Amino acid sequence: MTAPSPPGSSWWGEECVAGSVVRWMQVTAFLAWLDEQEAAQAAKAAHEEPAYTSKQVLAEFDKLDRSFTRVSNKKKPKPPPEPAPVKPAASDSGAAS
Repeated sequence: MTAPSPPGSSWWGEECVAGSVVRWMQVTAFLAWLDEQEAAQAAKAAHEEPAYTSKQVLAEFDKLDRSFTRVSNKKKPKPPPEPAPVKPAASDSGAAS
């Protein structure tokens, strides 16, 4: 599976687009961690201490959230101003020759 590129990535810049690969790897690492924790929890009996807590999940998720928030807060740059229309040069039709 490849990392999706951000929407309208032409204005995002190379650093941000390259960072999407890093963020994608962070997501897959989080999902792998969560799968490990769920497998550990499934192996435990109901009366045993939990393999992980919701506080641990939130702490791991906050790392992802900060990474994506930085990207989502990046504002699209303003388009360059339109060039002013060129006014035709005034011709001297009333001038003597």
